[in-house]
Amino acid sequence: MKCTGAGVWDDYVRESVAGRCQALIHALGAAPPGTVGPELGFEECLGAALDAASLRLYAGIPEEDLREAWRTWREQAWQGAEDVCRKWLRGSVELLRGFEDAEPGSLEFKGLLAQLSSSDERFRSLAVRPGTQQRLAAECLEELQKARARGRIGKEDEDEVDAAED
Repeated sequence: MKCTGAGVWDDYVRESVAGRCQALIHALGAAPPGTVGPELGFEECLGAALDAASLRLYAGIPEEDLREAWRTWREQAWQGAEDVCRKWLRGSVELLRGFEDAEPGSLEFKGLLAQLSSSDERFRSLAVRPGTQQRLAAECLEELQKARARGRIGKEDEDEVDAAED
């Protein structure tokens, strides 16, 4: 096997580009809260997260590679926002009360979405992804319905035991 200088150089360039792209993903993730978010476009995001000196670090890196790194970070950021919202919803059962039987797409469900949007930034942060908001709300309603059903079943079982003891 013959090792050529061009092959070594190509490997170095690939590794260097990959390293810079990982650094970009890290820089975007480490940006102060409120400066960047997954709802921002590529140019907006880089402009908000990186100063001129930092941007020079990426000179010579193909834009498509930088865009791919941004897309990777963006998907991670969306997933993080979704996880935070899901956790908040699970802890905010009081906001779901009265909507337990709301079906996705119904006026009642739309009212729930409006209430959740007015209640907390974590839900509003997903406003550009209404399908995600709807899915999370529907998941939490389903969990609430299941918990309510388990509670009823448990209560009915207790009533049967009490009646048998009488």
